[in-house]
Amino acid sequence: TLSFTVSMKNFLRLFVMLLVVCSSLSATAQSQHRAYREVVSLINQKDWHEAKRRITRFYKEQPQQKSELDIVDAYEMGKLERRVDIAIEEEERTFSRFKARKDRKLGEEYLSEYPYGKYRNEVQTLLNKYEEEEREERLRQYRAQEDAAINEARRTGSVQAYESYLAVYPTGRYVSEANKALAQGYVQLGNAAFSRKQWYEARTQYQK
Repeated sequence: TLSFTVSMKNFLRLFVMLLVVCSSLSATAQSQHRAYREVVSLINQKDWHEAKRRITRFYKEQPQQKSELDIVDAYEMGKLERRVDIAIEEEERTFSRFKARKDRKLGEEYLSEYPYGKYRNEVQTLLNKYEEEEREERLRQYRAQEDAAINEARRTGSVQAYESYLAVYPTGRYVSEANKALAQGYVQLGNAAFSRKQWYEARTQYQK
């Protein structure tokens, strides 16, 4: 009876130890699989750098004694790591091309593909700078064209040229000058028509 009691105690002790080990293995497996799901989620969000950090932590947390499930998880994580590494390398290339070419389209492509990218703040700052430079260039060209239009009107002094200027630049920098020149031009046309006794034409010009 005593021998049976001792055997039962040893059996129970061994059984409890097995339960503890199994529980520990199960918790480790769950943690590893949870890490795998987290990396997949980060990849879907295109958060490549955070995915890389999570993969690194995954390997550090690997148990020394690996079960078959641990080996499978490590293999699957390895495939994810290669995908992440490729994305990070392509991010570097995209950023380098953007800086070299100063191409807004490449910058917008970078922000779309790498919303959590290492260079996102720098890219956004440069895009804002390029946009401001483009606005300034468009304004410079607009003003140059306006200057050319008013200079042509001044050169010819014709009513048609001033009317053309006002039609294209109704809120331009020389509107006041153009209106004054037009008023004088209409009077001159009216006087010319009056001298020719073209009464209706004269009245039309005076009324403008």
